[in-house]
Amino acid sequence: MYVSFADMETTTLPEAPESIRAISSIPDPDYTDTYTHEAADASDWTPEEWARVCFNEIAGFKAWLMWRFMLRMKLRWWKSSGTICGWRIDGQGPDWIRLESDGHRFHGNLVYRITDGQAQLATIVKFKRPEMAVKWQKLQPTHNGVVPSLVAETHKRLRDKAS
Repeated sequence: MYVSFADMETTTLPEAPESIRAISSIPDPDYTDTYTHEAADASDWTPEEWARVCFNEIAGFKAWLMWRFMLRMKLRWWKSSGTICGWRIDGQGPDWIRLESDGHRFHGNLVYRITDGQAQLATIVKFKRPEMAVKWQKLQPTHNGVVPSLVAETHKRLRDKAS
């Protein structure tokens, strides 16, 4: 699936590639996806910069409220030290960052990986209750509609800040 935003393209993969799954702290996930945004200048910013702009600035407090109260994630205050939008920074490398949160319903990772010409954002989830798989299927169309534009808007915002 391609979603075009002017000169930018974001590709949705129904599964996280092995390069992303190897970064995850969830060994046997029930759900994964990856959104790959093609951008020649993607590596001009660190994975943490991508994640902070994406989640703290663009998704922001509304996303924190949704994750915290609708999905019942155990998040810290949305701008706490060592977190991005309440998700704990669980690991980092030169080209990736892993955010982690636990909850009553599922355990999740958000992984940003930056390579030459690409920014990848992956969602990796392990359901704690069987009924969450059914609930996630209802939420998935919204997730699939929002995340590609979120990644593209992050790139635009990073470019705007640099100029």
